[in-house]
Amino acid sequence: MKKFLLKVWGVILSPATAWEKIFSDKLENEKQLLQYALTLILCCVAVTFVSELFAKGNFRFVHALVRAIVTGIVYTGTLWSVFYLLTIGLKKRLGFIPDKTICLQLIVYSTALIFFVEIVTTLVPPLFFLKVLNVYTVYIIWEGVGVCFNFEEKHRGNITMLLSAGVLLLPYAIEKILLFILPIAR
Repeated sequence: MKKFLLKVWGVILSPATAWEKIFSDKLENEKQLLQYALTLILCCVAVTFVSELFAKGNFRFVHALVRAIVTGIVYTGTLWSVFYLLTIGLKKRLGFIPDKTICLQLIVYSTALIFFVEIVTTLVPPLFFLKVLNVYTVYIIWEGVGVCFNFEEKHRGNITMLLSAGVLLLPYAIEKILLFILPIAR
C-alpha cells in the first residue's frame, strides 16, 4: 500500500513522469489494483459513516449507515462504469483492444485524487473548496492517456474527455439517483 500511495503522490505532483513509471511496472496486476481502489473506497465509506454519525450533534446511526452504503455504491459503481466505458469506447470507436490491467491502472491512479479530496472534505466540511482540485484529474488523465496509448491528439482528447466526464460526473449522477430512490439518505 505504501508503494501505491507513493505512486499516487507522484501522479499528483508530476503526472507525465509518474505515468511512465506506473506503466513500466509489469509486476502490478489487476488484483492489486482492485485492492488499492477498494481500500480507498472503504476509507471514503468509513469517513462518511463517522462524519454522518456525529453530524450536527445528533447520533443518527441508520442515516449514517445508509449514507456510507450510498457512498460505497457510488464510488464502486463509478470505478466499474468508467472501466467499462473505457474498454468499450476504445474497442468500438478506435477498433483497439486495450489491456485490461493498463486500463485499470489508468482509472485507479487517476481517481485516487478524487478519493483523497472526498476523505478530506468529509472529515473537515469547511474545506469544501478543495473539491475544485478534482478538475486537476482531467490533466492527470490527459497525461496518462498520452503515456498509455500512443494515439494522435484527436483520439487522445476524445478518450480524455470520455474518462474525465465519467470520473467527474458519474459519482454525482449515481448519488442523485440513489438519493432519489432512498429518501432516508437525504
